[in-house]
Amino acid sequence: MKHLMKIQLNEFQLERLLSDEEKRTYRFIMETNVFCTSCEDTCPEGADAESVWLNRFNDIHTEGRCRFCGKRVARIIEFGGHDSYYSRVEEFSKP
Repeated sequence: MKHLMKIQLNEFQLERLLSDEEKRTYRFIMETNVFCTSCEDTCPEGADAESVWLNRFNDIHTEGRCRFCGKRVARIIEFGGHDSYYSRVEEFSKP
């Protein structure tokens, strides 16, 4: 499959794209593993995603805000190397 440009995803599309395990991983990362430059640590209360993208490497790119201080944060979550995810992305991105 060729690499695509960034595709913005809404919540429904993200739910359809991720398996149950990947959804748990995504939520866990957003709650515990997003770095905030203002807090100088991971977001103490997690992060809220304001926009979610499928990047050209088929990974999930989130942009949002730290729940503690409200500053902007971003995180890339790499699912692109998993074969089942890759197949779903290929199906999802068909015209």
